[in-house]
Amino acid sequence: MLNPFPEVLFLGSFYVPFILRIALGLFFLWLGIACTLKHRDRIASAFETRPPGPTFVHSFFPRIATPVVWMLALIEITVGIGILIGFLTQVAALLAVIIVLKLMYFGRHYPYLAPGGISTYLFAITISLALFISGAGAFAFDIPL
Repeated sequence: MLNPFPEVLFLGSFYVPFILRIALGLFFLWLGIACTLKHRDRIASAFETRPPGPTFVHSFFPRIATPVVWMLALIEITVGIGILIGFLTQVAALLAVIIVLKLMYFGRHYPYLAPGGISTYLFAITISLALFISGAGAFAFDIPL
């Protein structure tokens, strides 16, 4: 069957990554801001009572729980801005996959660290991998070769 809008196929290959970039960038900005502004005390207290990692980390982790929360939020916001403006999009997309896998893992033990559901994170991984494969698209600092 013929496509009823063949000109959209030509434009879509360049503009669809832009739309995906905006959605994923706003998602990561929301994650970082929610982690920083809304739930930082809850996450830090959860890290202090049940520190993640091996047992040798448990002795000093409660002292650095608050800076770790700020660092995680800063990384999420930085990745979100990088994806949003299209700067090093493929690197940011790989970092986004790692962050989302971290959220899926730690979300079971620290629900405030991962405010979304599993389907939200699967969509974020799918969009991140699509951006990694396709590149930044239109209106980005990355230039397609």
